[in-house]
Amino acid sequence: MNFDLTTIRMMIRRFWWMIPLILGGALAGTWAWLQRQQPVFSSRAVIEVAQNEQRVVKMDSVKTDNPAGLDYVNTAVEAVLGSNVMLKAAEAVGIKQAMVQQGLNETGIVGVMRSKVSSRWRKNTRLIDVVATDTDPVMAKDLAMAVVKAYLRETQERRTRVSADASDFLVQEAERQREKLAESQKKVSDYLASNNQALSLEEQQKKVTTRMGELGKDFNETSSQLLQLEADLANVKKAPANDNAKLLELESISRQPAVLDTRTRLAAKEAEFSALKLRYKLKHPRYISLNSEVEELKNNLAQALKESVSALGSRVESLTEKKQKLDAATKEQEAELVKIEQAFQPYRLLQREVENNRTLYETVANRMKETKIVGSSELDKPPVTIVEDPLVPAMADWPNKTSILLRAGVFGLLGALGLIFLLDRMDTSIRGVDQVEQNFQIPVLASVPDENVDSEKVGHLPILEQPSSFQAEAYRTLRTSLTLLGDESVRRLFLVTSAIPAEGKTRTAVNLALSFAQQGLKTLIIDADLRRPSVGRLLYPEMDTARRKQGKSGENRRPNEGPGLSEHLSGLCSWEEIVRPTAVPGLNAMLVGRQSPNPAELLAQNGFQKLLTAASSQYDRIIVDSSPLNSVSDALSIVPLVHGVVVVIRACSTPRMSVKKALEQLKAARARITGVVLNRVPARVFGYYGYYKYDSKDPYIKEGGYEKGED
Repeated sequence: MNFDLTTIRMMIRRFWWMIPLILGGALAGTWAWLQRQQPVFSSRAVIEVAQNEQRVVKMDSVKTDNPAGLDYVNTAVEAVLGSNVMLKAAEAVGIKQAMVQQGLNETGIVGVMRSKVSSRWRKNTRLIDVVATDTDPVMAKDLAMAVVKAYLRETQERRTRVSADASDFLVQEAERQREKLAESQKKVSDYLASNNQALSLEEQQKKVTTRMGELGKDFNETSSQLLQLEADLANVKKAPANDNAKLLELESISRQPAVLDTRTRLAAKEAEFSALKLRYKLKHPRYISLNSEVEELKNNLAQALKESVSALGSRVESLTEKKQKLDAATKEQEAELVKIEQAFQPYRLLQREVENNRTLYETVANRMKETKIVGSSELDKPPVTIVEDPLVPAMADWPNKTSILLRAGVFGLLGALGLIFLLDRMDTSIRGVDQVEQNFQIPVLASVPDENVDSEKVGHLPILEQPSSFQAEAYRTLRTSLTLLGDESVRRLFLVTSAIPAEGKTRTAVNLALSFAQQGLKTLIIDADLRRPSVGRLLYPEMDTARRKQGKSGENRRPNEGPGLSEHLSGLCSWEEIVRPTAVPGLNAMLVGRQSPNPAELLAQNGFQKLLTAASSQYDRIIVDSSPLNSVSDALSIVPLVHGVVVVIRACSTPRMSVKKALEQLKAARARITGVVLNRVPARVFGYYGYYKYDSKDPYIKEGGYEKGED
């Protein structure tokens, strides 16, 4: 179920009396409880945790305090409530003995003390509030001070114990490290005495290491040269034949002595020949001589390049062989070094052990010196100090009557609202117009209020008895809704029924018929509820009076109505003979008559259809009052014969499942469901939807103007 604002308002209007009842009960109960409570006073002491602390021992193996961290502050908050602190504080204020006499053990005493004392950290500070509560303000102050002093004393004793334990630990550790150092030195001496070659192995190791360094250097140089020569040899193979310029670009060829010498002399001759060209002509002997020398040097350079190229492959093979020899020599030295290391390993391990033991011993000795330097006065400076002494409170902190009553009121209000929602959730009835349209998708033709909506009580026929009432206006609204259904031919025959008994369907049918008659329409109302007829009781009060005079024994007996619907359907009389006039002009009624043993079979015969057909030719409106749908199946045989079916639902009473079942039966019977009449709507619901009510002082109403055909 979805709760919207409208639903919530309706729920509150329905159960509004629960709110003041539960709220008043909560406030009254809380006030009575407060009167019996004894006032409690609280006193506060404030301690501060220092940012830094003089560390007596700087050994990782010894636990020390670190006040700089928030973990220490949080630990201090919990330590204030420690068992030893609580017992010492109880003894200091003189209540421990009294609690022992009451039969409490130490665990019980600690529990009582913790119920009186609390500690809390002030956020973003290094301050801790220690609060003690008691019914005696002086005792609260003394208890707070006793707890703080007991905590400081406990902290000091713990630091003293830690310092003593640390000193003992250092002495024992120094002795142990000294013994280990002496033992490792003895092992070295014994090894040297039994292995004289230890020192020579060390010298050999140095020589081999030096030799390996030299071989490594030669190997790297040879590898570099070999790579260069191999690259140049590959470029020579790619270069065109007799391309001396390309060969001269290769460093391994251009730097050969023969090539380098020839290039130097050729460059000198070419420079000299260039200068000579400026002075002599081509046929000069000197020109011819120098030109011949230049050509001869070029030929020599080409020959030198050719020889260098031929020697390049030999040089590559030579360097490759040298590299292999260097690699082999390096591996031999590595193997030799491994042998030396294996022979030298025990000695090195013994030496390393001596160095480690010496380092540890010196560290412990230095720490012992530091502990002697730190004076005993440092131990008298704990990391926690008192910054505010507790005071005797002037006013009680609890109970705060205003706050408690306010909270009681809030919880009472919430409890009342919760109970209202729970009761509403448990209620499966139909309570409003919105709920009908939302759950069944059927329009609500009219919403008839309960009797207490009007200032004066209205009887069974408000259309006649009080035409200006809300109920009368609701029936006129129903008449208007049916009038607007469509063409005249499809809005003349209406069946009024309900899901279960006691929904007010007969009262709705009679008032609807009266409203049509007051509008000037010739109307016939047929009581088709052959099992429990009620139309005669409403339209003919004298019949109801006669029935009541029969007494209790005849309560279920019918008065003498004369022939009716049962006789007509049984073929004993015509339908004109059973039509009765009423006190309202234009309205006739057809009552049930005698009780029939088989009402369902009578209604299912063709006689009822013929009756409706014949009556339709003489009446403008015909209203049929039938039996409830879920009780018997009488009405289902009638629904195909009428133009529309009006289902009456009693507000805040009829279960939703009953309505759903009835509507499903109507749909299965192919009935034309015109809509729903929400009957006997309580004031809390009806008042939400509201009605425009006629003025009871209007003379036009008193004269019956609206009753004669005007809405």
